[in-house]
Amino acid sequence: MPEALVSRQVRGFETIVPVASGAAEPRDRFHSLVKPLLFGLACVLAMLAFVYFGGEVMEGDTRSFDNRLLIAQAARSDRPWLVGVLQDLSALGSTTVLTLFTVVAVGYLTMVSSRSTGLLVAASTISAALVVAISKAAFARARPEAALAELVVPGLSFPSGHASISAVVFPTVGALVASTRSRTSERT
Repeated sequence: MPEALVSRQVRGFETIVPVASGAAEPRDRFHSLVKPLLFGLACVLAMLAFVYFGGEVMEGDTRSFDNRLLIAQAARSDRPWLVGVLQDLSALGSTTVLTLFTVVAVGYLTMVSSRSTGLLVAASTISAALVVAISKAAFARARPEAALAELVVPGLSFPSGHASISAVVFPTVGALVASTRSRTSERT
């Protein structure tokens, strides 16, 4: 194994020490584990929060909070422009927009000879849709009363398909498309 020369401080004197090129400093090994461990911790905490709030939803403990929030939305009548803005933002998570975005991303990735990445985008989108459908069936939470809703939509309300699938599709497509680019300016 080839050796590299590394400068180190030993008893106040700088010395040059040969080190095998594959060897890593103990501190470097620790630092390389910090980000994955923090990411794993964040994932576990997010899952625990989902389980906790999902339990609250299933028990019906959030219904009074939801109704108070819907009643407090009297600002809709005072600011009709806000309703349009919120509907437009909600449309970004619609099935039509997410499907179109996914198809375009998969098509682009296929054209730049990254078929496996395109397959990963398609698989993540389909699996997210399946998880949301299964979760909606498990929670079976009805939507708010029609009198309290600005827009009446059929189906179950929790978890939000718009939010859940958007949280998978947009970051996945962004990260994977960026990974196909070689220049830093194209990735950021």
